[in-house]
Amino acid sequence: MPRRSLWKGSFVDAFLYELKNQKDRLANRKVWSRRSSILPEFLNSTIRIYNGKHFVRCKVTEEKVGHKFGEFALTRKRRPMGATKGAPKVVADGVVDGYCCIGVVRGVECYLKL
Repeated sequence: MPRRSLWKGSFVDAFLYELKNQKDRLANRKVWSRRSSILPEFLNSTIRIYNGKHFVRCKVTEEKVGHKFGEFALTRKRRPMGATKGAPKVVADGVVDGYCCIGVVRGVECYLKL
């Protein structure tokens, strides 16, 4: 579902709009404009999109036409399932962050510092 009104049309930065007919200049081009829409003229070209830290390579295919460049260069790292910032790191079997589990007393696990 498009977020932009249809009567406004899609947004493309001016420098990208000028390059739409020059495929040789568009190949392997660095793009900072994540808000620009991908035009059908960009098909089969490789573009490097800035994600805030470095450039991500993206090959334009038919499925990507009409979407924004920013959708294909993620700005945040993906964290594996179950991992949180404060989760303890399990190093060895039964050893957690320098503590060793010595048993369970009244339903509470007891640890010994190594």
